[in-house]
Order: sequence, then C-alpha cells, then structure tokens
Amino acid sequence: MDENFTRVVAAPKITFDVEREYPALLRHLSSVDPGLATAVQGMRSELPVAVTHLPFDTGEIFRLPDHNRAIYVRRGDRGLIAIKGSEIHCQDTELAATVALAGSSAHNSQFEHLCMMEHKIPGVLLHDEAFGEAHAAGRFQTHYLERFGDLARFPVPLLIVEWPSELGDAWLAKIRPFLSERSAKIARSLARDGLVAYVYYYPGTRMDRVIGLDTAEFASEELHHGYAWRKSAMGSAIDFRAAIDGWFGLVARMLALGYLPVTISHKYIGQTVRLQNCVLDGGLVDADATQPMSAITDAAQFEDSFWLMIHELTRTTRRLMFGPMTEYNEHHTDPVRSMIVDEIRRRLAEPELARNLDPRLTEILEPRPLYERLDRFGEVHVPPRLGD
Repeated sequence: MDENFTRVVAAPKITFDVEREYPALLRHLSSVDPGLATAVQGMRSELPVAVTHLPFDTGEIFRLPDHNRAIYVRRGDRGLIAIKGSEIHCQDTELAATVALAGSSAHNSQFEHLCMMEHKIPGVLLHDEAFGEAHAAGRFQTHYLERFGDLARFPVPLLIVEWPSELGDAWLAKIRPFLSERSAKIARSLARDGLVAYVYYYPGTRMDRVIGLDTAEFASEELHHGYAWRKSAMGSAIDFRAAIDGWFGLVARMLALGYLPVTISHKYIGQTVRLQNCVLDGGLVDADATQPMSAITDAAQFEDSFWLMIHELTRTTRRLMFGPMTEYNEHHTDPVRSMIVDEIRRRLAEPELARNLDPRLTEILEPRPLYERLDRFGEVHVPPRLGD
C-alpha cells in the first residue's frame, strides 16, 4: 500500500454490517466474487483510508478527479469496493479546501451550500446519511435479487464504520476557517450524529460519471465539429449504447419492482439518475434518493416524482450523447424527453416487467386522447383552493 496516498487504520466501531442486515446479498456476492467475504472480514478490523484529497491510482486503490468523498478498491474484473468518508484522515485538507474554494467568498461557497442547503459537513459523511443510503440500497438489491436472480449494477452495502468523536472535532477545526459562523454552527450540530465511513460493493469496474465527462476544452472543440466528431473522439473510452441500455434497463426494472430513482425532497441535493450518479458503464449510484412507490401516498406527488425522473434522465442522456454545449433550457420543448417516455413505455411493456406494475404508473403511461389526459391532470394537480 502506497502511504503517500492511503494507509490502514483500525475500524473502531461497526454500526452496520451486511452479514447481519442483508446476509442473502453477501452470500450472492461471495458466489460471484470469491474472496469478497474475506476482504469484508478484514475491513471489520482494519480499513484502508485516504491520506490525500488528490486523485491517485496505486493499482489496487484509486480516487477519481472530483470524487471528493470516496476512494475505490479494485476487485479484479468483478467489481469495486467503494469507501466513502475516509477523508477525515487526509493530511492536506486545508490546502485542498483553499484550492477548491479559490475565488469564493466565505458566505458564498460550495461549503456554505453543503451546510445550509444540504445539511452535510463538507468532505465527510454523517452517520444518518450513510445509514439511510445503506438500507435504501440493501432493500432494493434484496428485491432485485429475489425477482431477477442477480444483483443490479447498483451499490450493495457492506459496512458502516463510525469514527471517534475526536477525529470529528479535529475535522471541524480544519474546515472552520472556510465556513461562516452560521455554517460552522450547523456543522457542529450535524457532527453530533457521528461521522463515518460507508463501505459498499459496486458490481462494475469503473466509477466515472457523466458529469465528469467533458472538459471545457473538449466541449469547445465539439461545438465546432458536432455529434459525429464527439462520437468518434469518445468511442474508444465510452460505449454510448451500453451506457444508455444499462441505465434504462435498470430504471425499467426499478419501476417494475415498485421503486422510483428520485425523491422530490432531494431536488436540490441529488437524484439517483442525475448527472453525477450515472456511471458510464450503465450503472447507477446514490441509493439514498431511490424510494419505494408505496412510500408515496399523494397522487400529485407520485406524478411529480415520475416527471422529475423523466427530467433528470433527459438531462443525463443529452449530456452523455451531445455534450454540455447543447443542453436545452428546461423550459423549452425537448424531443429527447419524448423519446425517453417512449423508451420507458416500451421497456415496461416487455412480459418480464409488465406484470403487477403500480396502477398509478400504468395510468401515467397508458395512451389516451389528449382531452382525457388534460382532464385527469386537472383533477390531480388543480385541487380546490382552501376556504373556497
């Protein structure tokens, strides 16, 4: 292990363990990745952590650019183990924060946004956040395995390791110069929940996402040469068809299982099908925003959630295929949106997926005369005013 980038530390307290919470997932993983159970057992006592915020690749462990809270351990050609939240051990935090926030004021920065809007502490992971994500992923993968006999290209939770409170105190001291008084107060309050590392398995060998695909120089060049040039220039690194088929195949199966890859309350935080969570191998991450349809009891909220999913998929698909310079304003008509609705409808008509769909989903996708659709929309979305 290259100690310029990583080291091993004792795992002081395990608050979530796949062997206890979702043993069927660990058994299946062990059958497709022999030796994984042994690796997880080792991480219960000693965990690899990052000592730098910089991107690196030691061969065994790597961090990608802009993956500020995660490092990845390769499992050959079978998958990856992600370790999210080990950055509490980094030795260059002050320098990394200075570079990241260059040009921002103390009251108008990414750190301020994280504290005030997302209720997160910059650079580290809260126990509540990790716990919610682990169980969201565990429930979904359990249902997916029961129905389809394999795991989705989606996180499989393994462990949550809680760090000692003194490490949290030291981290807050490191980032205090980069926070306003209000954000610092929020961060101190949030830290009482505990800071952790979340360890999960990803059944794929790459972790680069759509949002990191285009440099400014590449986008400028592409603007002059068009789609054919983009497809040729990226063809050796990215299989556009495989990415699209992977995302839409997985989303269709999610819908068939009774899950939505979005949550309305996460609109300003992140969605499972948003740019930063769609992996270029056709997989998805950030399970926290994936929710069972049964949790949504309001008809308008259900439909809003469906169309939010379509909106996010449209933005992600356009960015992958055509780049950032051609994104439509969300208020403009976008033919890609119609194509995506047609693709969801087509996939859910397949016999394997068509049975036992949520009736509300069927209602949205069922072809109807325009007036009938408008009439129903009014009944759902334009209720009487209170007091009338």
